[in-house]
Amino acid sequence: MAGSIYNRAVGAPISLETARERKKSFAASFAAPGTRTAHFIGRDIIEKIFAQPGCVGVRVYYGNSGTGSEIMFVGTDDKGNDMLPASGNNYIIADDVIPCPPYCAENGL
Repeated sequence: MAGSIYNRAVGAPISLETARERKKSFAASFAAPGTRTAHFIGRDIIEKIFAQPGCVGVRVYYGNSGTGSEIMFVGTDDKGNDMLPASGNNYIIADDVIPCPPYCAENGL
């Protein structure tokens, strides 16, 4: 039996050109002026998620806080299950990231 598709090796680098094309396509298709197109999340909270026993990756969820789109990060195990906070564990869901706009990189995609 092959290993799980949910493993720590999922994902691959893409070129800057491909990334810029995808961002441009998103903006043209979905993003009205002022729509959030990126978020910054700090390394410390990501490391806390990866430090959870059995965590092999992160799932990103989209939400709406009432003031704009938000993203949430949840650890994922090798069966593809979200590692959700519950009695007896210290699992976390990360949020409170910095949105772009208005806080965008000067050299961003």
